[in-house]
Amino acid sequence: MADIWIIWKTTEDKIPECLAIDKPRGDVMPYMIAANESSSEHYMSRDEMEINSMLLFITGSESVTTGLLGARWLSEASDTSSLYKNDRKDVFNLFSLGPHNFPGRTLAYLEMRLILAKMGWHFNMEIPNGMDLRKWEEQEIFWFWDKRPTNVKIRNAR
Repeated sequence: MADIWIIWKTTEDKIPECLAIDKPRGDVMPYMIAANESSSEHYMSRDEMEINSMLLFITGSESVTTGLLGARWLSEASDTSSLYKNDRKDVFNLFSLGPHNFPGRTLAYLEMRLILAKMGWHFNMEIPNGMDLRKWEEQEIFWFWDKRPTNVKIRNAR
């Protein structure tokens, strides 16, 4: 929970800095700013920018980018120049292996529930006019859920 709070505060502090930068950069902020300047239909409030940036920040976090880094797993133990030469690969628990399956699953579910709860608290979500949700009985696959895009209109709750 403390990590999420740190991410939230960092995002909240960085958004004004990103908005103040005039030079081009390689992130998503120019697209958010351009949408705000060109159209009132696609306008994002500061709160919307923060929540979207927080989600992007979490998905690109340190644990994902370094934990699944190919160089970490493909380097040989004899390679003394590798940054990951002291890693203990024998303690790594692969997904769906052994009695514990994936120990981080409950934490991941907790984080997803927290994100969804914050979205539900800060935003009103509704199905756009003229669109309907697909009925469960009308799907064409029976072994899995046929996941199709669900369009949702999101507005600030305030």
